[in-house]
Amino acid sequence: IFDDFSTYLGEPDTNIWLTDGGATVMLGIAYHPPTLGVAMFDGIRDDGRPYDFNSNFPKGDADVLESKLIDLSPYNPADSLYLSFFWQQGGRGDAPEFSHLDSLTVDFWSPRDTAWKQVWGRVALEFDSTLTQVDTIPLSDTFFTAMIPVLDTSFFKPDFKFRIKSRGTLSGSFDVWNIDYVFFDKERFKGDFFFLDRALTETQGTVFRGFSGIPIDHARKLGTDTLFAGGNSTQIRTLSNAFSSYVFSVMMEEELSDHFYYRIDEDGGIIDGYFKTQTLRDTTDFSSLSVLQSDSQIISKTFFLRGTGDSTRRGYDAKVNDTLSVFGYLLDFYSYDDGHSEGAIGIRTPFGKVAYQFPLYEQDTLTALDIQFLPSDVNLAGASIGLRIWSRLDELYDEEIYAMDTDIRFPETGQTFYRYELDSAVIVSDTIYIGWIQFDNQLVNVGYDMNNVFNDRIYSKTNASGWRWESDFFPGSMLFRPVMGEVTQPLAKEKREPNQKAAAQSPYDVKIGPNPSNGIINIYGDYDKIRIVDHQGKIVWHEDFNPVRTQLDLRPLEDGFYLIYFEKDLEFVTRRIYLKK
Repeated sequence: IFDDFSTYLGEPDTNIWLTDGGATVMLGIAYHPPTLGVAMFDGIRDDGRPYDFNSNFPKGDADVLESKLIDLSPYNPADSLYLSFFWQQGGRGDAPEFSHLDSLTVDFWSPRDTAWKQVWGRVALEFDSTLTQVDTIPLSDTFFTAMIPVLDTSFFKPDFKFRIKSRGTLSGSFDVWNIDYVFFDKERFKGDFFFLDRALTETQGTVFRGFSGIPIDHARKLGTDTLFAGGNSTQIRTLSNAFSSYVFSVMMEEELSDHFYYRIDEDGGIIDGYFKTQTLRDTTDFSSLSVLQSDSQIISKTFFLRGTGDSTRRGYDAKVNDTLSVFGYLLDFYSYDDGHSEGAIGIRTPFGKVAYQFPLYEQDTLTALDIQFLPSDVNLAGASIGLRIWSRLDELYDEEIYAMDTDIRFPETGQTFYRYELDSAVIVSDTIYIGWIQFDNQLVNVGYDMNNVFNDRIYSKTNASGWRWESDFFPGSMLFRPVMGEVTQPLAKEKREPNQKAAAQSPYDVKIGPNPSNGIINIYGDYDKIRIVDHQGKIVWHEDFNPVRTQLDLRPLEDGFYLIYFEKDLEFVTRRIYLKK
């Protein structure tokens, strides 16, 4: 059995594995993997939902990768059967924790005893002296090897099988383990993990300049040197220390029309050493390329190796991991992400906002938002969320051009996004910001792609930032897209500027006093709703007033600082009050 997880994404290879154990074949989740895909173990089931959504950080057995039956009856311990694989804690995902006894284990099935027997295991540890560095594997790569012999005579039966399983948090994509290069065969030895194989592992950069996806009508008016990004690269890794030279090639074409753009071939030279890497770059001059075809397209840029001298080991063709593609989408949306989430981001502040900047190439009509809300931690399905579109962000006044209060919905099984059709189409131009406002302190998890880095275009406004917009997210891009489509809904009414009469009726005119207060607070101004939040972000007061109150009695609350949120016509303002009785 051999699987380096380079030919399948999502569901593991059904020729080798049972596919109902939750382990997922992923790109981009591991740091410096041996080859371009890994099997990821976490707390998410096959259908994309957590194993346990009803408990507070529940722990237990999580993902399993189980082999199909293997006939070991012709063999015995003298045949030197070994199972080997590379393993990594966390990678770009949430790291397992020793304090919780998160673990990765291997079991062999004993047909004679009709029972699973644990033959290997690792409890999560920090990468220090407690982990044995294998030969020349750099510790910074954080991939280690497992070599497991088959010795017990109870295993040498027709119905042998093995499984790799994780234990950790069951309420989401937590406590991640990554494995690669699973190899099970006879006539092996303890240090037998050198493979005459040279593989592509990961790519950097998007096909288009500044985006992974652009509406086709917008892209069609751009020159190819403006549309396409230069400098895309990929990494190659060696799994042996003996290689011949090879040819590195890059090809770009349209997937739907078979329109061919270019191909380059370059001498890649020789990489000396085990587990070494080399970066290969596309140096194409795009100014001479032909124009786009007329229909919507998916553009593929494919890196591949030729003449690598990779071995064919016991029927396994080591060249299967020599090809890697990155895609650009010319459909109906703008995007920064690659369509796969390796993590999630969000905020916990009541009435906090998150905004995602998109500089548009031309004016168009925005009709929908594609969002990947991830089921994680707490089940927020059906919880209220306020989708927003702004034309400008400001500390005092955010120029909001669209608002729709709705509920959080997770993508259907097998889908990446849930598409929110706007109740009114919005004419947009120049730069827009799509995002949301949340109404409580529960963490709203939105899918996060850690391969395409555009976090400088993500902003948040929370109490931690003093209710000022800031950009402070870790490298990546949200799975959150504005969709430009055929208008089937009415156009949204134009928002009035803040210096017009409508703004005079906004909650920005609300004042409170005295401050500090003994608990009796006078309110001066007009508003529809009010919420009061303590220093931990917990809502301690929530009422809709009709008619509006002019005074609040907060004496039942404990002394300390509180935030009072006033809302009118979907606009919000915050006032800070200090209670001292």
